[in-house]
Amino acid sequence: MKAKDLREKSSEELRAQLLQVKKDLFNFYLKGASGEKVDPGQKRAARKDMARILTVLRERELLRDLETRISEPKAARTEGGDAAPGRRTARMIREARRLRAAIARDDPGIARDA
Repeated sequence: MKAKDLREKSSEELRAQLLQVKKDLFNFYLKGASGEKVDPGQKRAARKDMARILTVLRERELLRDLETRISEPKAARTEGGDAAPGRRTARMIREARRLRAAIARDDPGIARDA
């Protein structure tokens, strides 16, 4: 499973898939504890799939938070006059634009520091 494929799914589908991967991983550990042979590659793949799903969900949450923060100062500026955005707000706006562009081109280095 690739992150590109996961980004195309809805959040509800990702949560359902995450639950299924967690169940599979739990079953792998139970089989190992009972003495059955379990392919270590399957456990490793399940852990990586779980991490990918959680990463995509976190990306969406961060993007949603950034868009909310960006829209709030804009509303405050219109009420208060023609004040320029502060450094922190300008940095958040740049970060949101960078994230949107990275998601649009499916950049694997999306998590790197700016």
